[in-house]
Amino acid sequence: MRCPDCQSEFEFSVAESGGIQACPNCSSLVTLAAEVIVGADGLDRFNDPFREEFIDKKLTAGLLGMFLLGAYGSHKFYLGLNRGALLMASVSVVGIIGGMFFIWPLLLVFVMATISFVEGFIYLAKSDESFYEDYRVREQQWF
Repeated sequence: MRCPDCQSEFEFSVAESGGIQACPNCSSLVTLAAEVIVGADGLDRFNDPFREEFIDKKLTAGLLGMFLLGAYGSHKFYLGLNRGALLMASVSVVGIIGGMFFIWPLLLVFVMATISFVEGFIYLAKSDESFYEDYRVREQQWF
């Protein structure tokens, strides 16, 4: 049997497990049909009650990133990716404050706005499954 999470192969004993067994490599619970019930990250990919709600956030997050306050991480805050959002907001605020004294720190805000525009486009271009897997399951912070 091959684990869907880590792709490692292992022996699957149906008689001992009743059809469910933990992967020895990553501790994901695997059924006989090789579907992850609960991954090592503790998130049930198939029965997540917030799955559809999270996927519905894709359009709003994409538009926030592309047009509205994306340089301040609004799209990341909206998805709950707070580490990346705080970094974007901090860099942008430093750029604005520094821009009061020198012109070059405003480049930081431009860089954050460019990154957020690209991320917003990527959000909108991803399939629903890929979006969910990347930003809810793996909590991917960047691109």
